[in-house]
Amino acid sequence: MVFLSQFVVQHMLVLFFIYGLAFFLFGTTILLKEDKRSTLRLRRALLLLAGFGLLHGMGEWSDMFLTLGQTYWTPFLFQFIKVSGFYLALASFIFLLAFGVRSVAPHKPEFKWMERAALIASLLFAVVVSLGGIRNGLNNQWFLTSGVLSRYLLAFPGSLLAAAGFFRQSQSREIKSMDSHAACRNLRGLAIVFVAYALLAGIVVPKAPFALATFINYTSFENVFGLPVQVFRAACSISAAFFISGLSNALSVAIYREMETQIETRTSDLAKVNAHLMADIVGRKLLEAELERSRDSAIESSRVKSEFLANMSHEIRTPMNGIIGMTELVLDTDLDSEQRDHLNMAKLSADSLLSLINDILDYSKIEVGKLEVDALEFNLRDNLGDAIKTLSLRAHQKGLELAYDIQPDVPDALVGDPGRLRQIILNLVGNAIKFTEKGEVVIGVQSEALTNDGILLHFTIADTGIGVAVDRQTVIFEAFTQADGSMSRTYGGTGLGLTIASRLVGLMHGRIWVESAPGAGSRFHFTAQFELQKIPASAAAPQEAIALRGLRVLIVDDNATNRQILVKMLANWHAVPIAVESGARAIAMLKQAQDLGTIFPLILLDAHMPEMDGFALAECIKRNPTWRAATIMMLSSAGQRGDAARCRELGVAAYLTKPVRQGELLEAISTALGARPAERSPSVLVAHPSLREDTNHLRILLVEDNAVNRILAIRLLEKRGHAVVAAINGKEALAAMERQSFDLVFMDVQMPEMDGFEATAALRNREKSTGEHLPVVAMTAHAMVGDRQRCLDAGMDDYITKPIRPEELSEILRNYSMPVKTETEP
Repeated sequence: MVFLSQFVVQHMLVLFFIYGLAFFLFGTTILLKEDKRSTLRLRRALLLLAGFGLLHGMGEWSDMFLTLGQTYWTPFLFQFIKVSGFYLALASFIFLLAFGVRSVAPHKPEFKWMERAALIASLLFAVVVSLGGIRNGLNNQWFLTSGVLSRYLLAFPGSLLAAAGFFRQSQSREIKSMDSHAACRNLRGLAIVFVAYALLAGIVVPKAPFALATFINYTSFENVFGLPVQVFRAACSISAAFFISGLSNALSVAIYREMETQIETRTSDLAKVNAHLMADIVGRKLLEAELERSRDSAIESSRVKSEFLANMSHEIRTPMNGIIGMTELVLDTDLDSEQRDHLNMAKLSADSLLSLINDILDYSKIEVGKLEVDALEFNLRDNLGDAIKTLSLRAHQKGLELAYDIQPDVPDALVGDPGRLRQIILNLVGNAIKFTEKGEVVIGVQSEALTNDGILLHFTIADTGIGVAVDRQTVIFEAFTQADGSMSRTYGGTGLGLTIASRLVGLMHGRIWVESAPGAGSRFHFTAQFELQKIPASAAAPQEAIALRGLRVLIVDDNATNRQILVKMLANWHAVPIAVESGARAIAMLKQAQDLGTIFPLILLDAHMPEMDGFALAECIKRNPTWRAATIMMLSSAGQRGDAARCRELGVAAYLTKPVRQGELLEAISTALGARPAERSPSVLVAHPSLREDTNHLRILLVEDNAVNRILAIRLLEKRGHAVVAAINGKEALAAMERQSFDLVFMDVQMPEMDGFEATAALRNREKSTGEHLPVVAMTAHAMVGDRQRCLDAGMDDYITKPIRPEELSEILRNYSMPVKTETEP
């Protein structure tokens, strides 16, 4: 033992090297053996312990260099190595204390203050020691005192806390759940090593002027045990590295075993899930097969229902065409009052039945998902004006004012479904007329949102009718529902119209709602999305509008809404409109203008006003030599027999029916102002279907297999002055076209032997060699979705449905006729 002691003392350089290497290997072992898969709570804290080992090892190597003596180093290097070794040891003890505190403190956020307090205290100690060293010039006494204090205050408590932490971890649920005796054994071994290290490094210190250091120091320890304390510290470090390595291996084995167990469990679970999936797949396949059968059955049912609807529509419309058409023909003959009343009731009942049929068919299309919208180019103002004009007579018969107002910024050239828009407008305006006994019905259109290629329009239909209770304003859009159950008896109707309108609005990417109160009228709103036509409309004003710039116009109408709309139209053309509400006010305004030396070159009169109507006012104006030079235009809610003659007698330049389209009014004003009063011909510009100028007489081929409908069509066409040749099927039609030439063909679609599609195809094929084109108009009871397009795709030029509406027939005839410059008096 004495020999070993002498050998160690003689080879202190080697001792310090082995001592430092042992701690360095301890720190390296922790780093190399770290397993990131480990869930051990101390795993991250062990990095602090690794820092302790590495730093302390380098500190002991510094002491190794110092054993060479001052003769080996320059004074500066010697002092630098000495200071470096001190601070490396000090830093290692700070890491050790930090590890000890973290390993002991519970793993909860509220105990984080313990770690922070230990770190702050360690750093303050280092600062105080450093300041003392600077003050004492880093002398030997400072090195001795500071080294001993760092071991007492940092190394000793840090080692004991680390030992406690390792022992606490060995008793934790984490280790017990692993069922690893090796891990538990290595943790307890580490606890024993750090208790020993606490005594060897924290109590056994260099001899110093401290009570404890006087008795327990390096010299006294060596005298007792025969070896320097550094040998035992190195043994502790090597032992700690051994236990750390064993702990890491044990944890890896436990983790592997746990992973293997998890994999086996997962595999078993996957096998069970796979079995369930296979059972689900079999069940799913059976369900899919059942669903496919149900789908095929539903498709077949829908197809059968669609075919039934198409056939029902055709079969019902065919006799209805005869009933309504023949009734209208008889009404145009000389009848006594009783006969006319009876026939009017019959026609009203037939019209109601046809409306009911149309509503039911449209609702059936909704139910089978066949209701669709097309994307066609159309002119908004013309389409809306034409639709509203068809209701003007109904409004006039009830004494109602019917007007519409389209804001100037709303574009005309749109892409959408004009037919469905017309259906919505006719439904809502028709309802407004039905439920309004006095006052007015006003349609408004404004732009809601505009994009580069689309626009959302906001439509309003306001009336002064009976109104709708608040609690009924949602349910009226449901099928077979009206605002009041008694209405179906008072006003008639199925309650389907608003439902169909609501669905159509939805298909046009809009919404519909109502604002109303009982007795205060209703205001129906709906929005609809349209695309803009690709070719932009010219932004320049029409030449006719330019000619009206600065023109003073007097408007006389007892209805405030009509006055407002006319003023807005004329102001948009940069005219100077002034509106008054009666004939007396108009005369006063004319006198006032005369006194001021001004005139009204254009006067717009409402034909029907209380006290003094438009004709009386026109007569008064024409009697005045100062006023008679004005151009007078008459506006009426409906054309009356004899109106044209009265206008001609009074020198009225134009007679228009309300609601008047903006383009129609502009064209009429421009035409009326085109000639001077002295040169103006006595003819009157009449813009009303029953008052329009006649058309050329056409040679028409009518192809219709139903005898009643054939007779009706012949009578309607001959009544309009046209020559008609009839055929009962496509073969006879082709034969007739070979014998003589025709200007127009009305072709039924469903006929025996050769139907209308086959006949049209044969005609178009024949025309390829001649280069001619004979217009063919489908006249059919097929009125389902897509029927119109089928006819156009088959080579036909136009389409009219049965029952035939005289105004629709007249419009088609006008489209294929050249106008004759003569006036027809109603």
